[in-house]
Amino acid sequence: AEHFRDPAAVDVTALGFERDVMTWRVGRLSTGEKQRLSILRSLAVSPQVILLDEPTASVDDRNAARIEALILTQRQQRNCSVMWVTHDPDQAGHVASRHFEISNRTLAEAL
Repeated sequence: AEHFRDPAAVDVTALGFERDVMTWRVGRLSTGEKQRLSILRSLAVSPQVILLDEPTASVDDRNAARIEALILTQRQQRNCSVMWVTHDPDQAGHVASRHFEISNRTLAEAL
């Protein structure tokens, strides 16, 4: 809870946690749990732009789907921009409206 401005305002259930997660010590958390909480902490400040670098790399498929749904909902509700870096073409296909690839140190829009 100490890592959030207003812990009571954070919907931890959106990423599969019970409310008591705010009482847990950070050392108790798995890598995937830390990842999910860091996403919630980032969203709690209502960003205009969200930059995600492999946000689902450390989580199972069910929690990856929760993260994707939460980010897409936030994008729609806040009308914010999201840049999502992923090596998973399937994920890119269902979370992005535009796709870019880096090849030979060149950025190009993927078709």
